[in-house]
Amino acid sequence: MDEQRRRQLESRLQSVLGELGVLCNELGIELDSNSVSQPPAVEPQRGGLLLLAQLGDLYIGFSAHDLQELVRMVSLSKALDPRPELQGFIDIRGQAVPVLDLRCLLGKGVQEADPEQVIVVLSEGDTRIAVVVDEVLDIYETTPDNYQHREELNLRRGFISGVALIEHKLVAVVDPKRLAREVL
Repeated sequence: MDEQRRRQLESRLQSVLGELGVLCNELGIELDSNSVSQPPAVEPQRGGLLLLAQLGDLYIGFSAHDLQELVRMVSLSKALDPRPELQGFIDIRGQAVPVLDLRCLLGKGVQEADPEQVIVVLSEGDTRIAVVVDEVLDIYETTPDNYQHREELNLRRGFISGVALIEHKLVAVVDPKRLAREVL
């Protein structure tokens, strides 16, 4: 992803988060002031914002509610755990956050870190994890019409909460809490 596209996406994300802040204000919902990107809880099956990312030929979605921040690929602290899906740890404001390799978890093999990749830091409650994606594409809105929940699909992977259809692309939506439970 080139620098100009990255800036456009970051600007769009900030704009969307700003709009969410205004809506939350109107609804009387308090946002965590320490984190710019904590919109109110949104369940994709009822409609909500989804960050769309690409991982090889796969499209992955993350609920905007779970999104804490996006970080350019940096050198990770090595994990003592030999499992290939645990790439290492990233320091986020003094906290060691595990960085997981979704490609490996989805059975697509292991790939060495690439400086063009993006680390998506996710937070749900006390659970904080990060995943590596090749590219962040945009933010989209899901509706009940374009989202199928995991129970309807008999999904094998426990950390996929459902599948959304966005611009003719099937998008696997990741649940960070389930992902952490399954892997860590």
